[in-house]
Amino acid sequence: MAHVRNLVRSNHLPDYAVTVEGDKAVFYKRDDVKPWREKECGGVETADVARPKTIRISQHAFDQMAELAPRWDKHMLEGMYVEWARNKDAARNEDARFIGWLKSYTKGKAAP
Repeated sequence: MAHVRNLVRSNHLPDYAVTVEGDKAVFYKRDDVKPWREKECGGVETADVARPKTIRISQHAFDQMAELAPRWDKHMLEGMYVEWARNKDAARNEDARFIGWLKSYTKGKAAP
């Protein structure tokens, strides 16, 4: 267990954060974990990990892009939206906010 405690202290895994919960080592994928403060966990302090929030757009909203933004690169638009939304407060309806952003962003612009 000493090697796990060292792993938690070093916080050097690029894709995972590690905590000790009870007698188990728990690995969290870094892009799936919400921010947390240092806390005592089974005698080992966890490292402070800043986590980006996950933005999810439904397939239905993604399909609507074909009608709303013909000839635009759908994956490019999705990526731009995710970057924009990452620093915003959580949406009540992520799909509705995405569609609103899409209409606003593409209005009057030709597809690149």
